[in-house]
Amino acid sequence: SVTLMNLGYFNNGDLAVGTDNANIAFQSFPSSSSPHIFRLKPGTGAIIEGRKLILQGNLSLYTIQIDKNDQLYLSGSTILPTNGNLFLHNGTSMIDTLALPVNNRQQGALLKMAWNGLHWVKNFSGNVLIKQSGDLSLLNDKPVMGVMTSPSTQPLLWDGQAIHNGLLNQSFCLVSMNADGTIAQKKILDNTTGIYMRTGGKHLILGSVIRSAME
Repeated sequence: SVTLMNLGYFNNGDLAVGTDNANIAFQSFPSSSSPHIFRLKPGTGAIIEGRKLILQGNLSLYTIQIDKNDQLYLSGSTILPTNGNLFLHNGTSMIDTLALPVNNRQQGALLKMAWNGLHWVKNFSGNVLIKQSGDLSLLNDKPVMGVMTSPSTQPLLWDGQAIHNGLLNQSFCLVSMNADGTIAQKKILDNTTGIYMRTGGKHLILGSVIRSAME
C-alpha cells in the first residue's frame, strides 16, 4: 500500500504529491522502498512525471512546500549509518546525486530541490522530537521549519548552528531559513506543544497547546 503524505502546487497549477516509503512500479523506478513525488494534472489527476528519492540509509517524507520559483522544500527525517548519497531518479535514470554525512539517529531534515536536481539537505540535531505534519511552511517565500524539544540540558542545533542550549520545559522551536539553508531567524515557544503551522498572507499561524503566559 502507498500513503500520500502531502501535496503542493507548482506555479502553473500542477500538483506535487509526495508518498511515504513505498516500492512503486512506475516506468523504470528502481525496486526499493523510498519516498516519491508525482507531478499530476490538476483537472484529472493523471501523472505527468515522477521522481524517486533514494538514500543509502532511511529517508522519510512529511511535508511539501513550493516557492514562487518552483523550488521544492521537503521536510522529513533521515538516518544514515555511514557517509552516503541521496539519489534522484526520474523514472528512466538517475539524474542527480547529493553527498550526505553520517547521522546515526533519526533527525528532522529539510531537502531543497528543483524538479530536475537536488540542492541541499540540512538537519536538526540534538534535542529533537520529530513532528510528521504541520512542520513546514513558507513565509515570504522562505522556509520556516518547527520541531518539538523535550525538557533536557541537551542543546538543539540546526546544521551545526545553535538554537538553544537546553530547556526546562517541552517547547516548540521555529527556524526561518535563508535560500542556502542557514538560519535567518529563530524563535522558541517555551512550554508549548501540539503545534500545527500554516501561513496566512505575511503571517505564520500556529495551532498549539500553551502551558504558560506568552508575550
